[in-house]
Amino acid sequence: MSETILNTFDHLFDAVLVINNQKQIVYFNHQATIFFKLPPRLLKQKENILGIIEAAPFDLEEWISKALLSFDVLVSPEITLSLIHEPDTEYHVVLKVIPLADTSDKMQFAIVFHDISVEKNLHEKYRQQLEELKKTHAQILQADKLTTLGEMTANISHEINNPLTIASGNIEIIDAYLSLPEPLKQIEQIKTSSKTVIESLGRINQIIKNMKDFLYQSEDHKEYCDLETLIDSAKE
Repeated sequence: MSETILNTFDHLFDAVLVINNQKQIVYFNHQATIFFKLPPRLLKQKENILGIIEAAPFDLEEWISKALLSFDVLVSPEITLSLIHEPDTEYHVVLKVIPLADTSDKMQFAIVFHDISVEKNLHEKYRQQLEELKKTHAQILQADKLTTLGEMTANISHEINNPLTIASGNIEIIDAYLSLPEPLKQIEQIKTSSKTVIESLGRINQIIKNMKDFLYQSEDHKEYCDLETLIDSAKE
């Protein structure tokens, strides 16, 4: 392996291990000691890459074996690695296997460990925050709907209660007249009260009809509008 390649690996921010066909480690860059949390002395004692990391349920050994036989640059899917000597340490990585030509004509392979743990964690936090915002937004909409419904209910109740009160009062008048010894003498007053009751009930029916018409109109009637015109109108 040329000195130029080694110098290139030393300048990378990703951990790099160079292995032979037997998966034995023949080189590692400075970033690898940080990534694997091992000083150079201990990392040199690790003869096989599979003695450092594991990636269950991903079959890392099978994937590396296939990569060493392909002699092509291969990129793994996103996998989770853990250190054997520190099981609590996990990384989210994408591996890249690059075939190298040795001076002795024996193939060696560089394995680049691209750590995406930060991006993964940020994405997860962003997803959680987005879910929380969606829930909060849904709660706000629900509260707003309930508030609007309460206001509408109060207004409708007021509109219906007025003619209902009038009708109820006139029915009491009619009942009072009918309970007199000679109710026919009060026939004009009874007719007037009866007419008022009918008008009040008609008003209630009209209110309910208007509500139904509005509901059906809002559900069925759709119009296309010019958004730019609406925005310009709102600015004025």
